[in-house]
Amino acid sequence: MTDPTPQASAQELEIQFINVSKAFNGRSVLSDLNLAIPKRQSIVILGRSGSGKSVMLKHITGALHPDRGQVLVKGRKPDRALMESIGVLFQQGALFDSMKVWENITFSLRDVEGWNARQAREFAIYLLEQVDLAADVADKYPRDLSGGMAKRVALARAVSTRPEILLCDEPTTGLDPVSGLVIDTLIRRLVDQFNMTCLTITHDLASAQRIADRLVLLADGRIAWDGAPADFATTDNSAVVAYRRAVSQTHV
Repeated sequence: MTDPTPQASAQELEIQFINVSKAFNGRSVLSDLNLAIPKRQSIVILGRSGSGKSVMLKHITGALHPDRGQVLVKGRKPDRALMESIGVLFQQGALFDSMKVWENITFSLRDVEGWNARQAREFAIYLLEQVDLAADVADKYPRDLSGGMAKRVALARAVSTRPEILLCDEPTTGLDPVSGLVIDTLIRRLVDQFNMTCLTITHDLASAQRIADRLVLLADGRIAWDGAPADFATTDNSAVVAYRRAVSQTHV
């Protein structure tokens, strides 16, 4: 196993899991897990269903708290104030059906920061352009969108507050391969454009390879492998070999 960030200081780290353990009803999900994510890296967490990927994400947002150990975001425990610097792309998009696209994208800006409708709609159109959607999409409702378009709108909303950290929960789930490729490309482009730290959880190896600067494989509640995407295909690490075999046979 390699350590891609041996020189990263505490000041350079955006997210840290320090000896984190979490169990539900006596079943261990995370077990003494350690992970350090530097600023402006795109990290993808791979793992089978039930491996603890979503549990990790919920610790970052503060929705869950470790039984033991610490999760630090920007050097402190996650709290409501910290969420202002975090954007989330939810697995199912989580758009509000009763709101137009522009209202969905700018919901936080209007609700929290007090933007007026004209200002918010103009900014929503700008963000739609960033995710390769036309301006007229702004006045549509989520029901009028294809799955791929809805996911792009959700991505625009996730970056609307110019977050320092972007969390992506299974971004290509439910999408056809072409739409999935588009979403991966957009995530990568926006992360670079806005200089964000990005943490993505997925079981989709092809998607992970497109998004990641660094791949992390989660197995049995621990980090089983951590390294460069190019090395994932050739390493003889037993957990990676088993994962690659499972991917080649079926969805994991």
